[in-house]
Amino acid sequence: MGDNNSTFFSGSIDLTELLNQAKQLHPSFSRGNNGKAYASVQIWVNEQPDDYGQHLKIKLNLTKEQRETAGDKAKELQLYVGRAKRFDLTGSQPLTAMAAAELITDDDDLPF
Repeated sequence: MGDNNSTFFSGSIDLTELLNQAKQLHPSFSRGNNGKAYASVQIWVNEQPDDYGQHLKIKLNLTKEQRETAGDKAKELQLYVGRAKRFDLTGSQPLTAMAAAELITDDDDLPF
């Protein structure tokens, strides 16, 4: 499962928050030439876990120009949408097909 230099992480991304922010036209979202929707994110790893045992955090990203344009609102726009711990095979349950079907729908009603 990877070489000796690899570090694996297991965590979650808040799909509900991502979809809500996309529908509100958060500047981190765009649609590619291929028609797919993309979210620009920042990911960083802390050597020591936080108070909840998390090593990795994910937040919506803004370009330098977007941060400058947003001014005081820039920090509000950089929302945390995910986190992860160093990989551990125990403790997580795979998503069932029924649960996945309830999460993912074909109605892409994103406004961009």
